[in-house]
Amino acid sequence: MNDPHTDGGHEPGSTALPSWTPQVQIPDVPLEIPEPVPGQPEVRAVNHPAVLQPRGIPVRCPQCEADHDWLLIYVGDLPCGYVRCRCGHEWPEGELSRDYFDTQFTHTEQVWSSLDAAYRGLGFDGVFAGCYLS
Repeated sequence: MNDPHTDGGHEPGSTALPSWTPQVQIPDVPLEIPEPVPGQPEVRAVNHPAVLQPRGIPVRCPQCEADHDWLLIYVGDLPCGYVRCRCGHEWPEGELSRDYFDTQFTHTEQVWSSLDAAYRGLGFDGVFAGCYLS
């Protein structure tokens, strides 16, 4: 085995990786998205670490004054979405419409068993109150 503190036989200017470079294998596991349950509204929750400016003015939490690192939530056919900060404060945001979610967030990254499970799993249940994770 080559010593990682030497060049390991790597030629300068070569695009080949040195022999001691770890090789990572990531399995190609498709995300299984469950079918909607009749009578239960679809819930979409999206982690949004950046400043949110749907009207051109940055959104701030009215209670803790957080200014970024949000969870954006849209439930069923409600007229608007909700914003949630790391402290667990949540409020409706009129500019986050169904159209906004459909155009901005088209890819499902994670499926949760409940909204509370998503809050816990993504760190928006109040455990990280006062912290920014982005």
